[in-house]
Amino acid sequence: MATPSTSHPSRIGFVGTGIMGSSMAGHLLAAGHEVHVSSRTPAKARSLVERGAHWHDRPAGVAAACDTVITMLGLPSDVAEVYFGEAHHEAHSEAHSEAHSEAHSE
Repeated sequence: MATPSTSHPSRIGFVGTGIMGSSMAGHLLAAGHEVHVSSRTPAKARSLVERGAHWHDRPAGVAAACDTVITMLGLPSDVAEVYFGEAHHEAHSEAHSEAHSEAHSE
């Protein structure tokens, strides 16, 4: 594994700090990278923040602060919400519900 430059470690963001995201982010912190995190459940990122990670309330804050962002999210709906925003997720869900209702009413 390459060692980061001591003059400018990479700024890496993690959105989703569950079991997998927390472990991966922890390894990057230990390797000397600047790690930024965001999670729907702040308690899941607490140990990372205590070890030096930077907390952001929103995924957009992570993206603005980092060179690279990694997402570790559980469901496709979570991915859509993070990447496209809550409004897009709600519109997609509503359109899907309408299409489902129409298909089953015929």
